[in-house]
Amino acid sequence: LSVIKLKPQDILDLKKVDESLKAIYDLGYFENVEAYLEDGERGAILVFKVKERPLLKDAEFKGNKSVKEQTLFRVIKLKKGEIVTPELLDKAISHIIDYYEQ
Repeated sequence: LSVIKLKPQDILDLKKVDESLKAIYDLGYFENVEAYLEDGERGAILVFKVKERPLLKDAEFKGNKSVKEQTLFRVIKLKKGEIVTPELLDKAISHIIDYYEQ
């Protein structure tokens, strides 16, 4: 709510709706953000629909025999409970490849 550019009772401004959508998305917690209007008793209700990014519940390293799993967790730089983005997964893969190449 703190990044939304409109407050209750404001006049609907599509530019502020767009800015709010971008601000919500830029938080990094959501993989999709949409806005739509619903009819209310005293005017339009602006609704933001979000799809949260998944949280890392656990990770497994298959095929690894020479490196302790604890070490690989440090290498990938991901923690349980952290929001997972495609960019973070790509970085984790890159970190593992670099580690093994060294």
